[in-house]
Amino acid sequence: MQKHKYFSLIIVSTFLIAISLPLIGSFMQDDRGLSYQEKRKLQQLPQLPHQLEELDEYITAFEKYFNDQFGFRDFFLSSYSHIKGLIGDRDISRNAENVGTANVLEGKDGWFFLNRKWDGDPVADYRNLDLYSEGKLLLATLLFAARTHWLKSQGVEYVFFFAPNKHTIYSEYLPDYIRKEGDISALDQLDDALRRHTDVNFVDLRPTLLQSKDEAVKYWKDSKEEAALYYKMDSHWNSGGADIAQFAIAERISHLFPGRIIPAKRPLEDFIIRRFVGDITLIMGGNEKEAYGPALMQGTCTPLSFMDYLQRHHVTECPRGQLDAIVFNDSFLPPLKPYFSDYFRRTVYRWEQMQEAVVAREMQVRKPDIVIEQRAERFLPFYPRADYAFYEGFWEKHWSKWKLVFALDLEKAAEGAYRNSNLEMQFRKERGDLLLKATSDDPMLYLPKMEMQPDTLYLGRAVLESEHDTELQIFYSVAGAEEQFPSDESHISFSLQKGMNVLYMPLFSMNMAGRIRIDPARKPGKYELQELQVRELGWVDLR
Repeated sequence: MQKHKYFSLIIVSTFLIAISLPLIGSFMQDDRGLSYQEKRKLQQLPQLPHQLEELDEYITAFEKYFNDQFGFRDFFLSSYSHIKGLIGDRDISRNAENVGTANVLEGKDGWFFLNRKWDGDPVADYRNLDLYSEGKLLLATLLFAARTHWLKSQGVEYVFFFAPNKHTIYSEYLPDYIRKEGDISALDQLDDALRRHTDVNFVDLRPTLLQSKDEAVKYWKDSKEEAALYYKMDSHWNSGGADIAQFAIAERISHLFPGRIIPAKRPLEDFIIRRFVGDITLIMGGNEKEAYGPALMQGTCTPLSFMDYLQRHHVTECPRGQLDAIVFNDSFLPPLKPYFSDYFRRTVYRWEQMQEAVVAREMQVRKPDIVIEQRAERFLPFYPRADYAFYEGFWEKHWSKWKLVFALDLEKAAEGAYRNSNLEMQFRKERGDLLLKATSDDPMLYLPKMEMQPDTLYLGRAVLESEHDTELQIFYSVAGAEEQFPSDESHISFSLQKGMNVLYMPLFSMNMAGRIRIDPARKPGKYELQELQVRELGWVDLR
């Protein structure tokens, strides 16, 4: 009995010590700037908030800081990878049988390829399985065109590009059982739609990289037999590939700003052969060979090292530059940063998807000349993280091009043709409008059912004068679940300002079933409705 007691005490004590180690280590060690296991900058201790509204942002930043800086973090990550390798849990597919479950494919001649479905599924991209539907392709095209229009209205140019998957550029090293299912990829679809219908400055890097594969040999000094623009043991391009990609991007920018940016490649003496543990090596358990390839260690204008450029959000300045840029990016961009930082007077890097609200805040500090957005091909089909509130001018410009499918009969509405509650309506013939008197903070107007098609986009427009700053809400039915209408999960809110409003309302759910309820305000009062229409969006010239 006594031995059992001591044994239990030892188990409990060991457990308490084990779970306390990360916290103890956090106090014992200095904050680290880099994680060489993950090849990125780590979150630093945020400043204490000075105002109450800064508290939420501080809590989020502190959580990221603790997650990055807890004690013995690198040791635990390394140990986990090595244990996986020792027990044979390497997530590798070496044949067609387990390709659907493995996170890595073993290719030919020592090449390995990312296969994670939750991380973009690049194998499905290569096989042309992840395609846009017609409606979703139109949505992506519209949003890129709307983003370009908004930025141009602010006097800012926009350039967008995808970093091609390694599978796309070096498909000859994929295993033979990975075959294409058609001739058109999602990137082909988007490239074609943007070229035919928009003036978006989209740079397709695939032709440039495919044509330059032989050029990779010049970046290698000792191992020319393995020369490549992408790492064999990592999913990203190396600095040789980045050098070629940045030149193509810079040439596009130089056409937008003649004489203000001079595209240039770096001399070979600026490159070294760098070895590191690639992301594919880590996925395979950390016991495979390292990734290695040409690396450009720093820019000529900003003395930052390769690891410095792994910061998620930072600003570089180059006095000889003539343009200011904001760059939104993911993990493919760090090898491009030495070039961009040399081209631009001030470069703001943000490792995140672009959002108009972020650009608008940057404009309050210093207006950029250009916004550059980069995403990885493996995240196709891709849609911009759009903020529709910034696109009013775009919708207005193209509104008349689209097919009208519904117009509210204001006179019939006043006569009680449509069900409503908490809402008194009077049609004023002399003014041609419908006076709405909301008797509560929840007025409702049910519209007649519309014929709406699946995989189709619609855009509403309301012209009304509001007595208050409030919001208008649209509740809509979803195909296959019409009995749940109206539902808080299927509604959209739009801001109304006191005074006259011309409100454009994107109805982009793709599966609307045609039943719609309009809540014209969230406050009692008077609202003068002059127009309520819905148009079906289609392929038109969006320039």
